[in-house]
Amino acid sequence: MKKAGADSNAYTSDDRTVYHTVFSKEDLDQIMMLEADRFQNLKVPIDLFKTETKAVLGEYNKNAANRS
Repeated sequence: MKKAGADSNAYTSDDRTVYHTVFSKEDLDQIMMLEADRFQNLKVPIDLFKTETKAVLGEYNKNAANRS
């Protein structure tokens, strides 16, 4: 994405995670091909998956505690 001149970011709220990418309209085809490839061929190593699921659970628990 960076090579295509794109800037990506994300944020999370109580009920959603939003990913957004800013890029020039001339790069739309290339960005769409990159995103399609990512969705179709994503491979996440199991240890990274486990680390990320713990982070998500931690956020969930923190938010659940704040609602009580």
